[in-house]
Amino acid sequence: MKEVLRVVSEDARLVDVAPRKVRMPMRNGGFHMQQSYVYRITSSGIEYLSMMQKVVEAESTVTANITRINEFCDYVHTLNVPQADLTSTGI
Repeated sequence: MKEVLRVVSEDARLVDVAPRKVRMPMRNGGFHMQQSYVYRITSSGIEYLSMMQKVVEAESTVTANITRINEFCDYVHTLNVPQADLTSTGI
């Protein structure tokens, strides 16, 4: 997970990282301060996510259209095959 966060924050700059001090509870009931990191998505990250959603939708549309074209071609081939039994209209 650390490598993914590093790539997203440093290389792609889709997420901002800010260190923060957090109070962590101890077993004896006390608290001690520990440094943690807060990750915030940038405007570029939001734009990237919305564009990826559009890409996925477009890809599924293309896949659906290709499937329908293939089905249409199969029907055309089926209709062009000479039928031995001319009494039935079923495909």
